[in-house]
This record gives sequence, C-alpha cells and structure tokens, in this order.
Amino acid sequence: MEDEEIKYNITDIDKNFIFSKFSKRKQESNKGDYGKFLNISGCSEYMGAPVLSSLAAMRCGTGYVILASTKKVCESAGAANLTEAVMLPLEENLNGTISVLEINKIKEKIEKVTAVGLGSGLGATVDVHNIVYNVIRNSSKPIVLDADGLNAAALRMEIFAEKKAPIVLTPHLLELSRLAGKSIEEIKRDRINCALEISKKYNVIVVVKGHRTLIVCPDGKIYRNTTGNSGMAKAGSGDVLVGIIGSFLAQGMSAEDSALCGVYIHGLAGDYAAEKFSEYFMLPRDIITSLSDVFKEIEKYQ
Repeated sequence: MEDEEIKYNITDIDKNFIFSKFSKRKQESNKGDYGKFLNISGCSEYMGAPVLSSLAAMRCGTGYVILASTKKVCESAGAANLTEAVMLPLEENLNGTISVLEINKIKEKIEKVTAVGLGSGLGATVDVHNIVYNVIRNSSKPIVLDADGLNAAALRMEIFAEKKAPIVLTPHLLELSRLAGKSIEEIKRDRINCALEISKKYNVIVVVKGHRTLIVCPDGKIYRNTTGNSGMAKAGSGDVLVGIIGSFLAQGMSAEDSALCGVYIHGLAGDYAAEKFSEYFMLPRDIITSLSDVFKEIEKYQ
C-alpha cells in the first residue's frame, strides 16, 4: 500500500464524498422513476449468485429488478427468495447454463431496462461466452460485468471495442490476471498499473476487489476504498457488489459514481455486519441486511 501511495496519485473515498451523491427520494414518485435492472445471472451449478445479486439490487432502491436465468433457477431459487423480483425464465443447454438460442429474448428485455448485470454465476460454456459477447456488443444500457462474464471477456478482449454503453468491470486478482494476460505475481507487484492499462485501452472502469478495493477510471483517476473487512472474503460477496453497483446504474448514476458508491456502501454494510455477527460468522446475505443501516445514515445526512 505504501508503494502505491508513492507511485500513484490515489484518492481515498470517504463517507461525506459518497453520501453527497444521493438525493432524497421524491414522495410523489413511482417505481418507474427508479429504473429497471436486468440481472443476467445463474445456472444449475450456481443458484445463490442470482439471488444475492438480485436481492442486493432491490435493497438499494431500484424500482424493478428482473432476473434473467434458466427456468430451473427462476422456478426454484428465484421463486423462493425473490418475491418482489420479475422473472425472465430461459431455456438451458445440456450443461445447465442459459442457452444461446435465448439471446433474442435477452436483447429484447435489455431495450426495456436502464442497466444490466452480466456474469454472476453464469457458468463457463460456449453458450455463455456467446451471450456475453452479444450483450457487450449490442447493449445500449450500462453494464456491470462480473465473474463468468469477465472470464468470457478475457478470451476476447477486443469485444470491448464494440461496446455501445459504459461498462464497469469487477475483477478480483485472478480475474484481473486473466483480463491483463499476466501472472498473479505480476498483478500483485503492480495491480494499479495493470488495471490502468485495461481501463485506458478499453475505456472501461475497473474495480479491483480485495483489501482496500481500487476503482480505476479511463481518464487516469484512481480511487481507493476505505471500508470493508476480512469477513467479506467469502463466496457471494462479489455477487452482492454487482447488485449494488447495478442498482445505482439503473437509477441513473454515472458509471464512475455507481462504482464508487457501490464499493464504499458494500464495504460499509460489511463493516456493520461484522459488528453485529463477527467477521468469522457473517455471511454475504448479512451484508445485504446491513444495507438498512447504511441507507438510514444516508437519509440522516440528507
């Protein structure tokens, strides 16, 4: 961290900076005023990811959350845990992931929403890869790209040259190494430079997850998060982050502000969860529950 301080001009994000990004919700409003988030997520192997990411998006103020996943996911995990969400059940292939034959349904739905989440628990099949490339290439709505979406993109980085809308990438170090085509050791030696190269070359925002998560922007701005703890180092925490960032994108925040607010609030909710349950005991679902404490603070700040 000290080397980063010396080599780069880093801005630490704090509570006042983040909370100032939020306006009071208007009393004379309806669900259509707060955006529509399409969450393309999940497969037979990963049914928790679509639940966590969708629920996090709903808890962050989005008017509509639509889960696009296989019929099995929508009818089981979705129906049982996402009472308020809309389902877009899609046919699956023999591997239990969304079939590429459903791409037209996905594209039609994208035209009716305000932001897209892509990749959480999608699986690693040729069908998934082609869906990811098609969405990146054709979506006119901002995208938060995670997990299997990142792994697909890493195989064809030139796809970002064809994007039509802002994209926020949310890699951990292994995913960043795949995107950069470098070893983990190289990434650890200078994670900022690796993220900067990707951000500038492909005009995307890169959120490098980990201790003191970084937000790297194409114009060279670098932000460092000041919230979060080791209790968040559990499978599912990244899915929660996707839902939070996606929710802010859907509500009309810029890609940069969505990334900054998403990362900070995700970490702050994690800190509140650790206070309640301990870093050992807490689960990603507790981060979602603790978003209540964060938004109560934001409302007081307003």
